[in-house]
Amino acid sequence: MTVQEDNINASADQVSEVTSTSDHIVNFEIFGVGVQVNCNDDYIRQLLLQNYSAFLVESANADLTYRAVTKPDGSGYQLNSYQLDSSDPVTDGDFLYNFEKDIELSLQLLRKEWYFIHGAALTYAGKACLLIAPSGGGKSTTTWALLNNGFCYLSDELAPVDPRDMTVAAYPHALCLKAAPPASFPLPDSTLRTRRAMHVPVEALPNGYRMEPTPLHGIFFVQFKPELTSPVIKPVSEGEAAARIYANTLNLLAHADQGLPATITIAQHVPAFEICTTRDLLLSVELLRDTLTAL
Repeated sequence: MTVQEDNINASADQVSEVTSTSDHIVNFEIFGVGVQVNCNDDYIRQLLLQNYSAFLVESANADLTYRAVTKPDGSGYQLNSYQLDSSDPVTDGDFLYNFEKDIELSLQLLRKEWYFIHGAALTYAGKACLLIAPSGGGKSTTTWALLNNGFCYLSDELAPVDPRDMTVAAYPHALCLKAAPPASFPLPDSTLRTRRAMHVPVEALPNGYRMEPTPLHGIFFVQFKPELTSPVIKPVSEGEAAARIYANTLNLLAHADQGLPATITIAQHVPAFEICTTRDLLLSVELLRDTLTAL
């Protein structure tokens, strides 16, 4: 099995100061939830350290516990938790993907007061916005382009919105891209490359990341339209916005009436837009930034 140890070692010093007293234990605190991972493999340990460096703590009360090991036959990696089957995953990318999904599901169960939307969250001039797109719709690529043009990072996958005050909590794990961005927005040398995706550590993001909740000012439904010569943006009605938000919510059953009142509240209080991006990402960035600034 080929692993990307050069990438791991290149930025390991960035996270070496905040580790557990045990060489095999990694501790995180995410949304006040303590996470402890016992690793017997240094590569996987470093992969976790650099993907979740914003959440590292010396020690934590272990609300969630995991055990990450090298498979006995040497074919890859195994993650044992209270939820995941011990036969999976095999590759480094599979391991990280399943660990992330298990963490996200657990956070939704433990922090039911938040409305978890599948989308990227960014800030600009103190205003937070969400980017929501179907798989392959260009969400992560657009996120990376925005981060290279003045935006600050909150998350690229999980956007926890508090319907009581319309703020977005930060979930800044490493930015994950499944496809390489355009050459005009190259990835940094410290990018971690697994068999599934590319992960940009938060320390390498051009404008850094934010940990504080930020007022939500706009929601953008992203569609990549390569046939267009210039990007197009248009407002979305409250009804359409509610339907699209509802379809991208992850913990509906945690809320009253299956989350419908919370969905409507968000749609009523936060302006929503559809933006069709093009191959010229800079034009799309400028259009989105100007729209958010005007809100």
